[in-house]
Amino acid sequence: MYCTIDDILKYHSEASLIQLSDDTDAQAEINKTVVNGAISDAAEFIDGFLRSRYALPFVTAPKLLVKLAVDVSIYYLHQRRVVEMPKTIDDAYKNAVKTLEQIQKGLLNIGAEASAGRAPGDFRCNKTSDDRVFGKDLLKLY
Repeated sequence: MYCTIDDILKYHSEASLIQLSDDTDAQAEINKTVVNGAISDAAEFIDGFLRSRYALPFVTAPKLLVKLAVDVSIYYLHQRRVVEMPKTIDDAYKNAVKTLEQIQKGLLNIGAEASAGRAPGDFRCNKTSDDRVFGKDLLKLY
C-alpha cells in the first residue's frame, strides 16, 4: 500500500471521505473497509505500471507515489458514488496516470533503485557456445 487513510485526510476533508465511504448514512464515520479497499485497488493499479522497472514491494514508498495513490484512491471512491466525475478529481486521476507512464518509461525518477533484473527491451537466451551445431571453423570455409 502506498498511502493510508491519514494520507488521504491530508488532501481531502473527513466529511467528504465519510460521504464517499459510508453506505448506510447511519454511522456518520469513515467506512475504513471501503476506503482501504480503494487504497488497495490503487496500489495494485500503480504496481501495474512499476513492475517492469522496479523490484516490488518498496520497503518505504517514495513520496511521489503516496500522492499518486491518494489521487487514484479518491477517484475510485468517487466512482462508487457519482454519475458524473468532478473535473478536479478526474484531472488529478489523469495526471496520476500520465505521471505513472513517465515513471514506467524512465522519464521520471522516483528516487528508488530500478530492478536489478531485466531492463525493458533486454532479451535473454539460454543458449551457449557449446550448443552450436556448426562451429566457427566450419563456417569460415564458406
